[in-house]
Amino acid sequence: PEPLPSRRIEFYGDSITAGGSPDPKVPNPDPNNDGDYSGNQFRTFAAITARELGMEGRYIAKGGTGVSGSWVLPYTLLDYYDLQDFDGWKTGEGRKWNFSQWRADIVVIAIGHN
Repeated sequence: PEPLPSRRIEFYGDSITAGGSPDPKVPNPDPNNDGDYSGNQFRTFAAITARELGMEGRYIAKGGTGVSGSWVLPYTLLDYYDLQDFDGWKTGEGRKWNFSQWRADIVVIAIGHN
């Protein structure tokens, strides 16, 4: 494999960063939601930005979340930004991320667009 880029960029965000619906005209699997749906993080603004800048990217994002409140969810970004996986927050057994092992050169916070 090719070596990873030396520069790093980290994104914190909601569905726009996570990859909610970047591909139009994909039927939503949720019959209670009449909007288009897809999940494709590769095509998000965050992933495209990292690739265009030649940087290694990390993405901490969940659709519907905010910083001080969330759209319809019982948690905010502050509940899970420091965990290795989102499911760990739900079970209370989440492993903490070691921020000293991966330091970003740039941090982007893009949350609350809707």
